[in-house]
Amino acid sequence: MQHLITTLQSAQAKLVADISMYDTMYTQNAQQYRELKMTVLAGKKALADFNANQLPALEAEAAASGDAMQAQVLKNFKSKLDRFAKRLDDLDRISVVTLQTAPQIKIIQNADQTIVDKIDTTISTTIPVWKSQMVIALGLSNQRKVLDLQNKADDVTNKLLARNAAALHKGAVDAEKANQRSVVEIDTLEKINAELIATLKETVQIQKEGEANREAAQVKMRQIESDLKNALLENAQQM
Repeated sequence: MQHLITTLQSAQAKLVADISMYDTMYTQNAQQYRELKMTVLAGKKALADFNANQLPALEAEAAASGDAMQAQVLKNFKSKLDRFAKRLDDLDRISVVTLQTAPQIKIIQNADQTIVDKIDTTISTTIPVWKSQMVIALGLSNQRKVLDLQNKADDVTNKLLARNAAALHKGAVDAEKANQRSVVEIDTLEKINAELIATLKETVQIQKEGEANREAAQVKMRQIESDLKNALLENAQQM
């Protein structure tokens, strides 16, 4: 009983420490959420400014110059804007996850506090009741042992014979069942065969899809090369 009390108190202390840790986590999570929202808002403002001012200026300059290098500068700038927008989207998503984490922390913390309170109740009220009931149970057990001893001498022979007969029956039946059982059951063979057939079919299908994808990619790459060559030739002729 004392071991049980010690174990409960140790578990309770761990939960109390966790509850304190959750307070720290909640504070840090709230701070992180505010910082992420501020960063995202500032980034979106900067992105809007880039799209509204710098990008049109570069597009106009590239169109006016007809220079391939200037067109590349425009392309590089657009790529940076795309990466910047993707990064802002990632941070925005993380901020949502951070917001969702806050109630999760509180749910766990409240559950731990409920368990701590329950342990207090168990130690202060339930275990004392257990002790009283265990004393009663021990007295009844001692009483029953004395009564059982009076009948045990007459019963032991019959019980022993009955147990031996039942054990013999079970042992013989189990041994015969074991001897009649196949090393590999037909259900196992069917399952292995079905898995093997499915594996072969899926492997062939994946290979066909991969070949089709590669062929489609080759067509697209040739088109990309052709489009780029035509664009370069067109730019060169216009210069």
